[in-house]
Amino acid sequence: MVAYSANMSTGPRPARVQRQALADLLIEYGPGHPTLCAGWTNHDLAAHLVTRERIPWAAPGLVISRLHGITERAERSTMRAHPYPALVDALRAGPPWWQPTRFGPLDDAANLVEFFIHAEDIRRSTPRVDLRSTARSAARSTVGSLARSTAASSAEGSDARSTVGAGTHSGAGTGADWKPRELDDASRNAMWNALRLAGFAGFRRAGVGVIAERTDRPGRRTLHGGDSAVEIVGLPEEILLFAFGRGRVAQVDLRGTTADIDHLRCAPIGL
Repeated sequence: MVAYSANMSTGPRPARVQRQALADLLIEYGPGHPTLCAGWTNHDLAAHLVTRERIPWAAPGLVISRLHGITERAERSTMRAHPYPALVDALRAGPPWWQPTRFGPLDDAANLVEFFIHAEDIRRSTPRVDLRSTARSAARSTVGSLARSTAASSAEGSDARSTVGAGTHSGAGTGADWKPRELDDASRNAMWNALRLAGFAGFRRAGVGVIAERTDRPGRRTLHGGDSAVEIVGLPEEILLFAFGRGRVAQVDLRGTTADIDHLRCAPIGL
């Protein structure tokens, strides 16, 4: 496993480290590899990233749903105009001269989370990743597919703990010892800070309260208010994956009542 590290006082900034890691993954896995973005291959993802950074008139569609068709047309045009290796080279080269994100702090703010999330879209997508979920009640009983239907009525309102995204990973280039990438403190702290906005937006339709608790050091943060809450416990980057709608593959623990956890799992999470 390659550990990507960034120390802002002595080395490249976190977003630049994640940019290179993402470009490496795009080359390693190839253009036809599926991603966690529905319907997208690596080729689609590379075209999206280059369009996002180099075609300014396509940018509004990234945040305004009514204009998304403009962005999609620009991405398809980018994909047709440039072979896959050229797209990866353009991503690796960094922003064009006129982009404000050429400046380190703005690059981190705009791109650190984007690049990390999309790198994990590649690493954790099927068929190279086989994920399972396990659930354990406070009484340490296992809630399986058969037991869940019969236990739901008696477990309503009981405390529960659920581990999501914990599973085995297999496939070419990963193997049974697959595990999340190790990030440096600078990147991890930046992602924790990014949860202020990403968590608010990602869990706005959660229907229950959401509290994040990081496991690398002390830290708790309310991401969404509610009469009752589910605690999402894990590393900052894993909680971010959950906030961006990748809860199925995020390596986190969910703590709360069985009903609240089930409600959160079924909610439309994501930006």
